[in-house]
Amino acid sequence: MIVSMSSATVQAPMIMSALANPVSLCAQIAPMASIFVIASPFPTVQKIIRDRTVGQMPLLPYSSMLASCFLWSVYGFLKAEPSVWGPNLFGVFASLYYSLQFAKYSPKSAPSLPGSLKGHAQVVSTIVCATLALAFSGLKKSTEIIGYACVVLCLALFGSPLATAAAVIRTKSAKSIALPFTIASCVNCFAWTVTGLFKMNDPNVWVTNALGLTFALLQVALKLVYGDARGSADSIPL
Repeated sequence: MIVSMSSATVQAPMIMSALANPVSLCAQIAPMASIFVIASPFPTVQKIIRDRTVGQMPLLPYSSMLASCFLWSVYGFLKAEPSVWGPNLFGVFASLYYSLQFAKYSPKSAPSLPGSLKGHAQVVSTIVCATLALAFSGLKKSTEIIGYACVVLCLALFGSPLATAAAVIRTKSAKSIALPFTIASCVNCFAWTVTGLFKMNDPNVWVTNALGLTFALLQVALKLVYGDARGSADSIPL
């Protein structure tokens, strides 16, 4: 009992301090929120394994996640930011697993991928090799260039759910938008926007996530406006 009370006494000021400082709170939430978002496709991948088919689901969310997480991991290492490279390193292994399982049960080429499995593998491999070459090149602006690449790939990653926006409006149904995942994305992007802007002072972090927050809020709006009343479309969380 004495140990428990002592622990509570120590933790209480830390909790109150975090609550009193929104920036500090967001900085603590951001890495955990990232891990949650990265892990969110796991049930979908398990369904693919059970059904032994990917149906009309695209590979792009998984391959772009792999490339993006690798870039952010390297960027985080170069910037000495464990809160950046930690969750993204987890994302590298998670998205690699997703991509390999998807490829196992996918046709070699299909419009829904889009493109071909080989094409996705070549693009991701090129990004990985180019990033490593740049990171070890000794160039003064290598970190800055990798940061810009992170922004470009993150736009593809955050924006891919918006590919269904036209179908949502056409069918007047937002069934293809997974609301829990979208809300989690809102929390994740908001936390990183605040952290990147006020703690890290890193435009590559806060601008990217501010745009991601905008995309996620637009999806929430579509879900609230159209709901699941009509239409049907395969949905896949990123």
